[in-house]
Amino acid sequence: MKDLLVKQGLTEEQANGILNAMKEAKVYTTKLENIDERYNKLKEQKKELEEKIKIQDETIKSFEGGLTKEQAEALKKENESKIEAQAIQFKQSKATDKLFNEYKFSSENARIGALTQFEKAGLKFENDNWVGGKEFLDEMKKNDPKTFVEETTSGGSGFNPGGADPQPKGDSTKQFMDAIFNNQLRK
Repeated sequence: MKDLLVKQGLTEEQANGILNAMKEAKVYTTKLENIDERYNKLKEQKKELEEKIKIQDETIKSFEGGLTKEQAEALKKENESKIEAQAIQFKQSKATDKLFNEYKFSSENARIGALTQFEKAGLKFENDNWVGGKEFLDEMKKNDPKTFVEETTSGGSGFNPGGADPQPKGDSTKQFMDAIFNNQLRK
């Protein structure tokens, strides 16, 4: 730059004075082309990187703290209540199965219908048993005996030359539907 100023007719002292004044005023020159565009691009990239660093710092700070004590206790209580509810539901299901296995139903549909009525009855579950469940099913058996299979006593354990007991004659449509429901025809 000094050479350019000297070629323009300035003395060396004047050229040095101009260059020193430019340095004090922070005015710089370069030989590179389109330096303004390059500078603006770099400035934008710097801003983007600073924003990314700020976001990353916030993320790191959020992970450093982990769960607060209150959050951990709330999560623990929530999980305990879910586990307790599942345990009660399992116990109720097990007690219902145990109770229903004591009775023989005429079909799976009859069992499902009885279970639906049982659930709608609103019986209380205490000490791993349904309070009044047995009485409810006894009353149901008394009011609707077709739902249940009558227990018969056979003449003892003898030889049956025909194999299994023959199917009782009755409503063949009902037996057919029961067989479909029980997947006996899909073998």
